[in-house]
Amino acid sequence: MHVIVTHPNADFDAVASLLGAWRLYPDALPVLPSPLNRNVRDFVTLYESELPFVRLTDLGREPITRLTIVDTQQIPTLKRLAPDARIHIIDHHRPHRSPPANA
Repeated sequence: MHVIVTHPNADFDAVASLLGAWRLYPDALPVLPSPLNRNVRDFVTLYESELPFVRLTDLGREPITRLTIVDTQQIPTLKRLAPDARIHIIDHHRPHRSPPANA
């Protein structure tokens, strides 16, 4: 399973990045973080039926074999992340450290 994630307390930049990555990878699942900034939460609630986002709790038991991270370089702790998962980081911030070997 291919999953797209961003940072907690997501702002519009992060949520727009989720949507943009999903447009590049339409078979992937764009996962909304928790929590969202209040204004973003209100927007997502208003347009929920028009947006492709899922919650982490909506993911099945299938292992995550591909992870795309947007608007952050922090790799989240995900129970279903396969040890050999391919990780793709898309971020406009300066690198904080070297990415892992599978990124």
